[in-house]
Amino acid sequence: MGWPTSWGTATEVWNEHEGEAVAAFQTWWAREDSPAKALLDGTKAATLTGTGLMICGGIVLTLKIAVIAQLACGPRCVSSARLRSVPAPIG
Repeated sequence: MGWPTSWGTATEVWNEHEGEAVAAFQTWWAREDSPAKALLDGTKAATLTGTGLMICGGIVLTLKIAVIAQLACGPRCVSSARLRSVPAPIG
């Protein structure tokens, strides 16, 4: 996986500018505990969270459609379904 866009933007800072502050920024940005590493780790977590939320959204949408279909069908669907599920009397 490549670096996020933030890495390219940070690179532009030290490529287009110079000075002690820019060198300090470059050193800080390249450290192990830098924002670049945190952003890269956060990207994976955000992708997994987004995928989970999309799945939950699909389930909610399916349940909403099922409720609307049941409401649109009315009581006649419910009573006919009950009739089909009741076993015939024996004897």
